Amino acid sequence: MRTVFTKQSFTSLKNFKVLVMFIIFISSNISAQTPQPTDTSKVKKHSPKKAMIMSAIIPGLGQAYNKKYWKIPIIYAGAAVVTYFAIASGITLRPTNCVLMETQQQLTHMQQNIKQKIF
Repeated sequence: MRTVFTKQSFTSLKNFKVLVMFIIFISSNISAQTPQPTDTSKVKKHSPKKAMIMSAIIPGLGQAYNKKYWKIPIIYAGAAVVTYFAIASGITLRPTNCVLMETQQQLTHMQQNIKQKIF
Protein backbone atom coordinates (compact mmCIF):
# COMPACT_ATOMS: atom_id res chain seq x y z
CA MET A 1 0.00 0.00 0.00
CA ARG A 2 1.50 3.27 -1.08
CA THR A 3 1.09 6.44 0.96
CA VAL A 4 0.13 9.48 -1.05
CA PHE A 5 0.98 12.88 0.39
CA THR A 6 -1.40 15.61 -0.61
CA LYS A 7 -1.22 19.35 -0.14
CA GLN A 8 -3.71 19.05 2.72
CA SER A 9 -1.53 16.53 4.61
CA PHE A 10 1.51 18.82 4.31
CA THR A 11 -0.56 21.74 5.56
CA SER A 12 -1.77 19.79 8.59
CA LEU A 13 1.84 18.69 9.29
CA LYS A 14 2.94 22.33 9.14
CA ASN A 15 0.14 23.32 11.51
CA PHE A 16 1.18 20.54 13.88
CA LYS A 17 4.80 21.77 13.89
CA VAL A 18 3.65 25.32 14.60
CA LEU A 19 1.48 24.07 17.47
CA VAL A 20 4.37 22.10 19.00
CA MET A 21 6.72 25.08 18.73
CA PHE A 22 4.08 27.32 20.35
CA ILE A 23 3.63 24.90 23.27
CA ILE A 24 7.39 24.70 23.82
CA PHE A 25 7.69 28.49 23.72
CA ILE A 26 4.85 29.00 26.20
CA SER A 27 6.09 26.31 28.60
CA SER A 28 9.58 27.80 28.67
CA ASN A 29 8.17 31.13 29.85
CA ILE A 30 6.04 29.55 32.57
CA SER A 31 9.05 28.40 34.58
CA ALA A 32 10.43 31.87 35.22
CA GLN A 33 12.47 32.53 38.35
CA THR A 34 10.74 33.63 41.49
CA PRO A 35 11.78 37.00 42.90
CA GLN A 36 14.25 36.88 45.78
CA PRO A 37 13.48 38.70 49.02
CA THR A 38 15.29 42.01 49.26
CA ASP A 39 15.85 41.94 53.03
CA THR A 40 18.67 39.47 53.69
CA SER A 41 18.14 39.47 57.46
CA LYS A 42 14.86 37.55 57.07
CA VAL A 43 16.32 34.84 54.83
CA LYS A 44 16.99 31.58 56.66
CA LYS A 45 20.34 29.90 56.11
CA HIS A 46 19.93 26.59 54.33
CA SER A 47 22.60 23.95 54.82
CA PRO A 48 22.96 21.16 52.23
CA LYS A 49 25.19 19.30 54.69
CA LYS A 50 22.41 19.32 57.29
CA ALA A 51 19.94 18.01 54.70
CA MET A 52 22.36 15.21 53.77
CA ILE A 53 22.90 14.18 57.40
CA MET A 54 19.16 14.23 58.10
CA SER A 55 18.50 12.11 55.03
CA ALA A 56 21.22 9.64 56.08
CA ILE A 57 19.56 9.19 59.48
CA ILE A 58 16.00 8.81 58.18
CA PRO A 59 15.42 8.54 54.42
CA GLY A 60 13.24 11.42 53.27
CA LEU A 61 13.99 13.70 56.21
CA GLY A 62 16.39 15.73 54.07
CA GLN A 63 13.61 16.30 51.56
CA ALA A 64 11.36 17.52 54.37
CA TYR A 65 14.14 19.91 55.42
CA ASN A 66 14.32 21.15 51.81
CA LYS A 67 10.51 21.55 51.86
CA LYS A 68 10.09 19.21 48.90
CA TYR A 69 7.54 16.99 50.58
CA TRP A 70 6.27 15.45 47.35
CA LYS A 71 9.54 13.48 46.99
CA ILE A 72 9.15 11.59 50.28
CA PRO A 73 6.48 9.13 49.03
CA ILE A 74 8.63 8.43 45.96
CA ILE A 75 11.57 7.43 48.18
CA TYR A 76 9.48 5.08 50.31
CA ALA A 77 7.60 3.65 47.32
CA GLY A 78 10.93 2.85 45.66
CA ALA A 79 12.17 1.14 48.84
CA ALA A 80 8.91 -0.83 49.08
CA VAL A 81 9.15 -2.00 45.46
CA VAL A 82 12.77 -3.13 45.91
CA THR A 83 11.86 -4.99 49.12
CA TYR A 84 8.86 -6.65 47.49
CA PHE A 85 10.85 -7.94 44.53
CA ALA A 86 13.70 -9.12 46.77
CA ILE A 87 11.29 -11.15 48.90
CA ALA A 88 9.35 -12.43 45.87
CA SER A 89 12.50 -13.57 44.09
CA GLY A 90 13.72 -15.28 47.26
CA ILE A 91 10.45 -17.20 47.56
CA THR A 92 10.55 -18.13 43.87
CA LEU A 93 14.19 -19.21 43.86
CA ARG A 94 14.14 -21.24 47.09
CA PRO A 95 12.63 -24.42 45.52
CA THR A 96 14.93 -24.08 42.52
CA ASN A 97 17.93 -23.81 44.83
CA CYS A 98 16.86 -27.00 46.67
CA VAL A 99 16.58 -28.91 43.40
CA LEU A 100 20.00 -27.71 42.30
CA MET A 101 21.56 -28.75 45.61
CA GLU A 102 20.04 -32.23 45.31
CA THR A 103 21.29 -32.53 41.73
CA GLN A 104 24.76 -31.46 42.77
CA GLN A 105 24.80 -34.06 45.56
CA GLN A 106 23.72 -36.75 43.10
CA LEU A 107 26.46 -35.77 40.64
CA THR A 108 29.06 -35.81 43.41
CA HIS A 109 27.91 -39.27 44.48
CA MET A 110 28.06 -40.53 40.87
CA GLN A 111 31.59 -39.13 40.43
CA GLN A 112 32.73 -40.91 43.60
CA ASN A 113 31.27 -44.21 42.36
CA ILE A 114 33.03 -43.82 39.00
CA LYS A 115 36.37 -43.10 40.71
CA GLN A 116 35.96 -46.19 42.93
CA LYS A 117 35.29 -48.40 39.88
CA ILE A 118 38.29 -47.03 37.98
CA PHE A 119 40.78 -47.38 40.84
